[in-house]
Amino acid sequence: MRAIEGSFQALAERVIANPCVEIAPENDSAASRFFALWRSRAVYRYRPDGLVPLNSVKADALSKSQEELLESRWTGYVRPGGVPARQMYGLSIQRDIDALTKALCERRWGVLALIEGELIVPDMPDRYFIPLTPTLCLAWGHETGRISGADAGLLNQAFMAGCEVYWFCRTLPGYGLETR
Repeated sequence: MRAIEGSFQALAERVIANPCVEIAPENDSAASRFFALWRSRAVYRYRPDGLVPLNSVKADALSKSQEELLESRWTGYVRPGGVPARQMYGLSIQRDIDALTKALCERRWGVLALIEGELIVPDMPDRYFIPLTPTLCLAWGHETGRISGADAGLLNQAFMAGCEVYWFCRTLPGYGLETR
């Protein structure tokens, strides 16, 4: 996951430095994998923590430091009573990243700069946009270009409609936010 974040951060920094840049085809996967990671983490964020029972497996209790050492080495473990749910979610997140990234390869990512207004950042990315700054985002299936304040408002309303719990932004009111 760290590699996904690092590749995307490099792409984001290049785009922020030059918002008119076309994203090279070899960089589309960095955006797609990051979107898939963001989406997958959001889906599993509110799932219950605890243990997933394994009926046929017996385990001895490990100390907290032993568990942390195993996790730092990308190794799973079993506790008495089952597997920590976050380990199971981690496997599901990786599977979801791979599946969504494959689906996203059908189209390219473009850069959209707002002429006016600002974007919100939703807790649940269910639209194929990645806000980079309040006035700049990556947009799947869109060409690089500029959008109006009215379009920014429509985009914000779409973001809000998909939110589970929260969204955040730099400034209020306006650009689609006054109706919420």
